[in-house]
Formats: sequence, structure tokens, C-alpha cells
Amino acid sequence: MKIKLIKLVLDNFKGAKHFELNTDGKDIVVKGENNTGKTTIADAFYWLLFNKDSKGATKFAIKTLDNAGEEINNLKHSVYAVLNIDGKEHHIKKTYSEKWTRKRGQAKASFTGHETVYELGASKEELTPKKLKDFNEFINSIISDEQIFKLTTNPFWFNSLKQDERKKILMSLVDEVTDEDVIKSDDKLKELKKLLGDGSLDDFKMRIARNKKAINEDLKAIPVRVDEINHNMPDIQKYDKTKLDKELTDINNEIKSVDEQIKDIENGLSVGKIDKNIKSKQLEVQYLIDNHNSDSRRKLTSLINQESEHERAIAVKKRDLNNLYSEHRSNESELEEQNEKFKSLGKMHKELVNEEKEFSTATACDCCGQDIPAHMQEQAIKKMQESYNVDKSQKLERIQSDGIEIRNRVNYLSEQNNEIEESIEKLKKEIEEDKKTLESLKEEIKVLESNNTKVEDTDDYKQLDSEIQALKEQKEQSIQSLNEDVESLIKNKKEPLINQQEDIKQKLDDINVNKRATDRINELESKQEQLAQEYNELEHATFLTEEFTKQKVNLMESSINDKFEITNFKLFNVLINEGVEDVCIAMHNGVPYDSGLNNAARINVGLDIINALSKHYDFYAPIMIDNAESVTDVHKTTSQQIQLEVSKEDKELTVQVI
Repeated sequence: MKIKLIKLVLDNFKGAKHFELNTDGKDIVVKGENNTGKTTIADAFYWLLFNKDSKGATKFAIKTLDNAGEEINNLKHSVYAVLNIDGKEHHIKKTYSEKWTRKRGQAKASFTGHETVYELGASKEELTPKKLKDFNEFINSIISDEQIFKLTTNPFWFNSLKQDERKKILMSLVDEVTDEDVIKSDDKLKELKKLLGDGSLDDFKMRIARNKKAINEDLKAIPVRVDEINHNMPDIQKYDKTKLDKELTDINNEIKSVDEQIKDIENGLSVGKIDKNIKSKQLEVQYLIDNHNSDSRRKLTSLINQESEHERAIAVKKRDLNNLYSEHRSNESELEEQNEKFKSLGKMHKELVNEEKEFSTATACDCCGQDIPAHMQEQAIKKMQESYNVDKSQKLERIQSDGIEIRNRVNYLSEQNNEIEESIEKLKKEIEEDKKTLESLKEEIKVLESNNTKVEDTDDYKQLDSEIQALKEQKEQSIQSLNEDVESLIKNKKEPLINQQEDIKQKLDDINVNKRATDRINELESKQEQLAQEYNELEHATFLTEEFTKQKVNLMESSINDKFEITNFKLFNVLINEGVEDVCIAMHNGVPYDSGLNNAARINVGLDIINALSKHYDFYAPIMIDNAESVTDVHKTTSQQIQLEVSKEDKELTVQVI
């Protein structure tokens, strides 16, 4: 696609009140002093297409300012361009303005925001407002990728990208050199093919870096671990394990002998026999307790159970009595209410029977004013009398029906209350009888309890208790004697032996700890040798990947540089340690772009890159060259050039066709 700028018109855009740039699709030079609006031209063109300035910023001052630096209100800020796209003319316009609205009841309009109007057309006269979506679809149809637009219109854009991005773009300019091609080109890389397997070189390099880092960390940690183990290792030079094992066996046997002596002492005392006698006497006491007053106690238990049953029965009957009283009161209340209703109905019946009513009707027509005939008046009165008599008869029937219903309800409630009263009297008698029976049981229980004697007061019980106490005292004396003998053995024989036993165990533990520590050190040293070998293998693999990269770059570098006229690219650095560092540095006459080239050379290198990328992407668009005054011989491009030069002689912007 080829795009050329035919015309660009700015109105109230960034201080440019009105400026027309007529290029007719040719290369031009725009000259002017600083602050006369050269950069504004580039900003306007980018804003029209992408809503950004020439540096890619979305937020920048569009509005025109007054001398005090304040925004001038009520202005329309617009950019209008005529583009030739593949031989066809397109007109594009964008207008940014303030919205002022006068609300109902207010004299002045108030600011309510901004609006942007988008217009497209085949000519200026055919410019038609479009929705933002439609406008963007048109821009995307001619500029499908903003990145490609910047790469092919901004001489500085490519070299502003990160090295990886630049290199990726350059690699896309030439046919891909496969890993297989690189490996075949150098015999020493055949080993790399086996190491790669089915994986990619990048994944392999990542694994190498990860493994080298892990091995390095382990190699640094091993000496620290060995030193720590040596520092904590117990000194066992004076210890003889065989001798210590024998000493421990002898001491264990001596301790066992002492324990047997203690057991013999404990078994030789009469404590066990005394315990048997005590238990025998306690069984005799229990027999006395179980058989003392057994008949009277069984009868007493039966009476107590009967007492509880009568108390529960009285409580239940009292509860039922309360429920009957409550139901009786409720019925009495309803009887009173029903009687009042019956009296009220009687009064209504009497009044309705004695009621007399006279009827009359109009004698003249309300509509025409003529007298109504007498027979018609009589008919009307007769109808009123008949209607009244029917209504009165119905009311009397309802009163009679309600009265019968009330009388039936009163009779039912009265009968029910008579039954309740009978039940109340019956329950009251039963409760009184139960109370008398309960009192009789209580008296009988009281007599039985007073006649019973306590087992503790019997002679047999006192004799057995005395014998038990004597046996317990005898047991205490035997235990005290046993404890003294056992304590003597433990203190004078067993404790010294246990101390010797612990000392020997500690020495044997030190020997075991020392052996485990020595084994661990040997294990770590063996691992250190293994890791060193693995690290050397990874270093060799790293060397192969670097050689691969060098060879691949050598194969591609010449192909890439053939695409450019004045620019060469350096795609790797050989480091001091003979490693390889991926780079992407543009060079001109052997001077790196970022460290040595002046601004003029940078612009020409950028234009050379644009030529190559425009050809690759088949996309040619106007190139805005800012600070073009620094270049005495601007590099030729296939795309249209708009050179922006600073000129002290030009107080206002001037346009010159190249």
C-alpha cells in the first residue's frame, strides 16, 4: 500500500490558528524558527490518524491558548487531510470542540464537556460525519498495524525499540535459517543435536541456565555444611567402643541384680497377707449391712413408693380440677354474652313489629313539570308499601332465626356447665380421700423409721471395724519398713550404677554421632565431585549453544545486511569469558547507532531502515523528519518525505518542494 499526503490543514490546533500544508504528494521541506509549529504538523497528522501526538502520547494540549496561557473557549480545533492511497484520493477530517448547554431557567450556557466529530469523503464537498467505530474501521483498513506505521514513517522508531524486538523484526526480513541448517554447517555442533533431542534451543539454554544456577548454589553450600558438621562433631579420640560396650553390659547386669534384691524384699513382707485379711473383714461388714433390718426396710421401701404414687395422683387430679374451673368460667362468660344478644334481638323485634310508615310520591314530573295522574301515584305508593313489607318480613325472619340459634347455644352451655359442676364435686371428693390415704401412709412410714436401728450401733459391726483398723495399722508399719530397705538399696547401689550407665551411653552416642557425621561428610564430598562434573558438562553444552548462535548469526547477518544500503547490524558480542551475548546494534561506517553517531547519521540510518521495512511490509507512508536541518544530504526513500527544518531566516513556516 502506498500513501501520500496531498494536503494538511490545521485550524486552532496547538496554537496554529490556520495553516495549510500543500504537498501535492511530493517530498517537501517545511522551514521555520523554533516554536513556529513544525512539530505541530507531525502531531496533527498523528492525532488525525491515531488520536496521539508524534511521540505516542494520548494526553497532550490540543486547544489554542491566549497570551496568559489560558485556553480560549468556544473554538473548534480541527485537522483536515487529503491522502492519496494507492492512486485514490481520500479526505479525512477530525474536529474537537467544547459543548455548551443552556439549561431551562438559566440565562447563560454552561460547559458540559467535549465532543469529537469524525468525517470521511471522496472529496472535501463529500465529507460526511461518521461514527467513531466507522472512522476507526477506515483507518484500520489503510493502516492495519500502528507499529508498522511507526516503523515505516518515523526514522527514530526502530532504534527506540528493545534489542529483542529489533532483532525479531530483522529476522523476519530474511528466510529463516533452521537449527538443522546451522548444525549441518559445523561438525562440532553435531553433538548439540543429540543434546537437544526434540526440544528447542531456547528451552535447552533455559534448562542449562537453571541447572547451572542450582549446581552453583549446591557447590557453595557444601563447604559450609561440611564445616558446620566438623564444628559440631564430638571428640571421640579417647573412646574405645568395644571396651565401652563391655562396661555397659556389666553395669546392666549389676542393675538387674539390685532390682531382683528389691523385689525379694517386697515379696518377703506380710503386706499381701494383711491385705487379704482386711478384705475378708470388709466382706463380713458388708454382709452385716446387707442383712440388717432387711424385712422392715423392704416394707418401708414399698410404703415410700406408695406415698410417691399418691402424691402424683393428687397433683394430676388438682390439675384436672383447675382445668374444669377454667372451662366453667369460660362457659359462664359466653352465657352472659349470649343472653345480652338475645335481649337485643327481642328489642329489635318489638320495634320492627310496632313500626308504622307512611308513603308518598311526587305529584308532578321532574322533567316536564306536568301533573302525574292519581292512579299512577297510587301504583307507586303501593309498590313502595309492598317492598317495605317484604323487607320487614325478611328482617323479622332473620331475627327469629338468630334468636333460636342463641337459645340453642344457651341451652348447650347450661347443660355443659351442669356436667362440669358434677365432675368438679366428684374430683374434690377423690382428692380428699387420696389426702387421707397419704396421711395414713406417712404415719406408717414414720413408725417404721423410728423402730429401725443403725447397723453401726451393733456389737458385731463395732468388733469387725476394730479388727480392720488394727490390720491397717499393721500394714502401715510393714510398708514403712519395706520402704526404708528399698530406699537404702536404691540410694547406695542402684543410683551410682545408673549414673555410670548414662555416662557410658553418652560416650557411645558420641561415637555414633561421629560416625554419622563422617559418613555425611564423605557423602557431601562425593556429591561435590559429581556436581563439579555435571557443571563441566553444562559448561560444554553452553559452549555448544554459543557456537550455534555465532554460526546462525553469521549465516543470517550477511543476508540481513544485504537489505540495507548504508546500515550494517551487529547481532552478537563475544564476551571476555568467550561467551556470546545476543545484541542488535545498528552500525554506520563502523560506528554504533547509540554510541557515536551524530543526529544526521542517525536520521539517515533511520531512513535506510524505513526503506527496507517499507519494502518488506509493502507499506509506504509519509515520513515526518524532525530536525532535518542537521542533515546536509538526506538519504533518499521510496516513501514521501516531509522534512521539518529549523531556520532563523524563516519567521513563519515556509514550504518548499524538494
